[in-house]
Amino acid sequence: MTFFTDENVATPLGQMLRLFDRRHDILLHADRFDPGTPDDVWMPELAHTDPGAIVISGDGRIVKNPALKVVARQSRLSFVVLGESFMRTAWHDQAWKLIKAWPEIVKATSAVRRPTIFDLTISSLKVTIRLGTDDLK
Repeated sequence: MTFFTDENVATPLGQMLRLFDRRHDILLHADRFDPGTPDDVWMPELAHTDPGAIVISGDGRIVKNPALKVVARQSRLSFVVLGESFMRTAWHDQAWKLIKAWPEIVKATSAVRRPTIFDLTISSLKVTIRLGTDDLK
């Protein structure tokens, strides 16, 4: 599987995941796109070059915006949204919590049809489905 860390996820987190998880491809936004590339530009491009990629994003608005929701559905990308409280947490806490939750993220994203949107809750470190394939219609 391919995981892609969105621009709003700290680059060191993506680099850390690369070192931690040698079985999956971990791509960083900076690997492929310029800073500030709009979501409606990078999402279709990512879907074209890495079909079925799972986006790790710290921006929950990306899957609430109706226009971006259409792009997500058409691109067939899945998302794991790191909640607002996760993104407000100190970097060193984000790091260990993401590593602790990573096996569950991999398991959850492996077991569903795409596209699916997941939430990672910082308090429980549980991955839950927010919107499944049929909900994105």
